[in-house]
This record gives sequence, C-alpha cells and structure tokens, in this order.
Amino acid sequence: MNVCLLLVLALYGVNVPVDNNILPPCLQQNFGQSLPRLEAHQAWLQDMMVQNPRYQQYLLKAVSEQELNENDFLILQAIACTESEGRHYKKGDLLRGRKNSKAIGLFQIDERVHKRKALHLGYDIYTPKGNIFYAVVLYKKEGIKPWRTNEKFMELYARLL
Repeated sequence: MNVCLLLVLALYGVNVPVDNNILPPCLQQNFGQSLPRLEAHQAWLQDMMVQNPRYQQYLLKAVSEQELNENDFLILQAIACTESEGRHYKKGDLLRGRKNSKAIGLFQIDERVHKRKALHLGYDIYTPKGNIFYAVVLYKKEGIKPWRTNEKFMELYARLL
C-alpha cells in the first residue's frame, strides 16, 4: 500500500494492517487509532502532528495559502513526524534538536538561520502555528532541501515517490 495513502488513513483513524517498517516512528505506535480511542497513558500523543487537530488545521491552512497540494501536505507531515515525532513541545518546554539545540519545534527550524526571515514574514517560529506556517513557506521556496540531512525523512521520501 502507498505510504501517502497510509498517512491519510492514519489521519482519519482507519485501522489498516500494515508493516510498520515503512512508517515514520511517530506513526508506528497506535497506527489507525483516532483520538477518542486513545488510552490515558497515550495522552502524550495529543501533542503530535498526526494526532493534534490544531496542528493539522494549521498545516492545512498554510498549505492552502501557499497553493500547495495534498502530496505537499503529506510530505510536510512526514517532515514533522521524522524531525520531531510531530511534537512542538517536550515536557512542556519548546522541543530543541538533540544534535543542534538551535533547531526548534515541529519542523526543527534552525533559529540562527531562519528567525529573522520568519519574523520579517510575520511568523513566530517558537509557536506551533508560526513554526508550521514558516516551514510551509520554506518548503514552497526550497522544497525538501532544508530537511535533506534527516535520514529518516529521506528514506520515507524515497518511498513516497
């Protein structure tokens, strides 16, 4: 089954038997569960891109505003899943990269490189909404280039093609 289709099915909570090896880590656990069926011990999933309706709305709106398509939406979602496991916060604090502490949030945007550009465009990359909207602008301008060093994403991207 096409990975794009699997991502869409996961979004809508469709239960599909699948080989988890083709999914990004943030989709492997609880694949196919919609929010109402999550157990209490899985509450941390609420902050994940795939499970968080607010993040989904931001991404859909940003993709629409930039006149991108469904495939771009899925690619951006895969970027967020593989960069940050779809999370903007970790234990209540802004999520920062392990290798690069200047990489922040859902899309692990490097604040040294992009903070000024994002603010100039009106996006606060320290908030989930600003991080998402700026990532979409960056993606429209540069494609996947800013995330090409992410091996997990590049493996998934190759399968999406």
